[in-house]
Amino acid sequence: VSVVTGWFTTEDKKIAIFPTALVETGFGLNVGARAQFKDLFGAGERIGLRAGTGGEFKTVAEAKVSLGDKKSSPVAGGIRARYEKRNRDRFYGYGNGDVIEAPGTLIDPTTSDDAIGTVYELATSRIAPYLKARSGDFSVTATANLIRDRVSSAEMTADGNLIRERPIGSFYDTALLPGFGTRDSTYSELEVAWDTRGQAHKYDAQGMRGSGGLISAFGGLHDNLDDDVRFFRGGIDLQGYIPLTRGPRALELRAYAEAVSGSRDEVPF
Repeated sequence: VSVVTGWFTTEDKKIAIFPTALVETGFGLNVGARAQFKDLFGAGERIGLRAGTGGEFKTVAEAKVSLGDKKSSPVAGGIRARYEKRNRDRFYGYGNGDVIEAPGTLIDPTTSDDAIGTVYELATSRIAPYLKARSGDFSVTATANLIRDRVSSAEMTADGNLIRERPIGSFYDTALLPGFGTRDSTYSELEVAWDTRGQAHKYDAQGMRGSGGLISAFGGLHDNLDDDVRFFRGGIDLQGYIPLTRGPRALELRAYAEAVSGSRDEVPF
């Protein structure tokens, strides 16, 4: 392992650049590269770069700069910039209506409960600074997001062939879909958490969760910059780990709830 690591890192371990490859069943092969820079300026900073492309779903480019360790430092902060493009996101309409095959006219998704499986393309750019204060297992994290989303009706694959699935624009009236097209927005969030998750045994892999739990509550304000639409988002996340055997083997229990205050014609679909 040390020989392979030496191919991609400097002797002082402050710089690492290495290729990546990820294969997901049904999603294809995504290849790219990562780079990590640690404490280059003597301030304990960490810089991470990532880029990847390929597969059926995702193209991604990301840059992160952070100061302090989010897991152990009393105060940590940083900023993250990310671009992601997915060309096979799915939309089935709103509500719990019957699934139909071919509507006679375009469906108004804000009033109709009819459902039909379609796909669309989403490209998202996001800049998100954060600040985290921590005392033992208790933490408070404030995050601000500046977001640009571009949503379009996927018609063709990269090689020019018609897609196998049905494009959203052929079945839903996209002019009535909140968030369709290009939109700019902000999202500010505050999270309070009690986190005791960790290794169940000392020989478990670093970062492997096998014991402890998480109690987290979050709330935030979403603000569309293109109009006067604002709504709140909030939720809770409860997790618990029960170690079973070494290996590691653990039973994970989770309860998650989320809600928004906006109406169907306000919240981006």
